[in-house]
Amino acid sequence: MKFLKSALQNGFTMVEMSVALALTAVLGMVIYGVMNYTNRQSKIQTENIQDLILRYGASKVLVRDIANAAPTFNYINIKDDDNLPFFVYSQNEYCQPAAACSRKFTMEIPANNTLSEPIFFLSVKGGSDEMIRFGIDPSMTFDGSTNSYLGVNYEKVVDSTTGISKDIIPESPWVEDRIVLLQSANSFYDCSSTVNTFSPDPAGNCNVTGTNFATTRQMKMLGKVNSDEIDMTFYAVASRPNLLKNKYNICRPDQNLNCVINPNTANLTITTSKDLIENMPYIPGSDNLASITPVELIRYHLERPAANSPDTKIVLMRSVATIVGGQLSFERAHVLMSGIQSIVFTRKNVSNPTIEYKLIKVRYQSAIK
Repeated sequence: MKFLKSALQNGFTMVEMSVALALTAVLGMVIYGVMNYTNRQSKIQTENIQDLILRYGASKVLVRDIANAAPTFNYINIKDDDNLPFFVYSQNEYCQPAAACSRKFTMEIPANNTLSEPIFFLSVKGGSDEMIRFGIDPSMTFDGSTNSYLGVNYEKVVDSTTGISKDIIPESPWVEDRIVLLQSANSFYDCSSTVNTFSPDPAGNCNVTGTNFATTRQMKMLGKVNSDEIDMTFYAVASRPNLLKNKYNICRPDQNLNCVINPNTANLTITTSKDLIENMPYIPGSDNLASITPVELIRYHLERPAANSPDTKIVLMRSVATIVGGQLSFERAHVLMSGIQSIVFTRKNVSNPTIEYKLIKVRYQSAIK
């Protein structure tokens, strides 16, 4: 008791105080480290969960656009990583050799840049009550006596109760100012669209078999329904005049499987619905009706705020084209998700229209200190 009383009276020595403070500091650092680690792991898990939600949300939109992208093939003109037409679709022959048949388009931002090369899809966009394809009878478009072209929906002029307007046929996509695709029902050999290039080939230098054969494709024109709902107008894409593949060299194969170009469709450029309907070849005994499909032109690209921004700041952007000043221009893009380092789009064979994609995401853990 005497010793305890003495210790209480004299207090702690400086050495004892230093040891006590040191132990407290060490204990505090341990506790702080554990809490910091816990917070960091919690943040990682939270970001991974958010990334997962965004990934599946973005994937759902992308899958929907790709699933509805049938009009894209043999019309959107972009090159893949090997400078081959990515959207060429061979319906008439299996592509051989296999080395030239696959396609890969890698969307990534080059070093010291802020934007990637974009990819485009022409995707069907119709309401639940609209037909995906709506046939146009030739009697709607031609004068019966002179055989001259009158307009896609000229019947409306003759009789306001007939024609293809939505107020007459509720399931019709023919609506003022709507973007639609006019196309032939049948496909034709086109020497401007071969498996290795979309560049027009001179007459006689093209055939329907071999390593770079002419593919068969529909005649197509993307345009907007005019305000009078009688006809439609073609619009080029701003800053990308060659994006829409609207040049044709339609041919018929001879006995040697060489293309014989029809003089009326040599280097034909489709910029009006009149061009398409008047030059659409007729196949005896076959349905040669044109059709309209409601579509939207979609652009995807990757973007980062600045050239030196970390990969975690890269975002996947989606935008839709509208008519601005006589051209198709893309509206303000919307962010689908962040942290995507690249997207690889592939086609195993151009004889199959299937498009697959793979998202290469950034590892968030490496960015958290």
